[in-house]
Amino acid sequence: MLTLLVFLGTFRGTVAKLFLAGTVPGVLIAVALGGLNWYYSAKRHYLREKRMPLKGIFVDFLEAFPVLMLPIIILGGILSGIFTPPEATAVAAVYAALVSTVIYKLPLREFFSILVQTAKTSSIINLVCGAASIVTWLLTISMVSQSIANFVFKASLNPLVVLIGINIFLLLAGCVIDLVPAIFILVPVMGPLAGSIEIDPIHFGAIVVCNLCLG
Repeated sequence: MLTLLVFLGTFRGTVAKLFLAGTVPGVLIAVALGGLNWYYSAKRHYLREKRMPLKGIFVDFLEAFPVLMLPIIILGGILSGIFTPPEATAVAAVYAALVSTVIYKLPLREFFSILVQTAKTSSIINLVCGAASIVTWLLTISMVSQSIANFVFKASLNPLVVLIGINIFLLLAGCVIDLVPAIFILVPVMGPLAGSIEIDPIHFGAIVVCNLCLG
């Protein structure tokens, strides 16, 4: 998501708007997944567990409260202007480390192994992003995005048809390309196309993330 913010944050609006743009789609996806889960559980007659008493729910909520505060700290800090999105990632990492070690008593040996695994995963992602950046640069100097936008503009295609095509393409791309490389490669190409049919950049950001994640 932060990668998309870098690409789209310069067009119009603020980075906070891009964060908030994912709220409604996120709730809708959660409701859809919950409804689908309930439907198949009832259809296949899965075993039901006993309903947890309110006291147990309250106790579990108190135990999870420090973790639940993490998104509130991130969004609250960005929306209030206390720190920027890149700074928010650092704050979130420090907060998560303190909560896991101080509150949840994570052993330092396990904490160190988690740091090593995180470094390995981040290295892989950075290598993939580096390769994706080369592809993005080639597409940019080849004027691919401008050519596509000019074609759509001259062909006078229905904006709704173009929007549906963008959604389908992003959904299919998400099936075969990881999220971050897909954003690096596709957003610079499809951004001008979305602008040519006057799609709001904030709306376009939500479209990109939702379709790629679903794919």
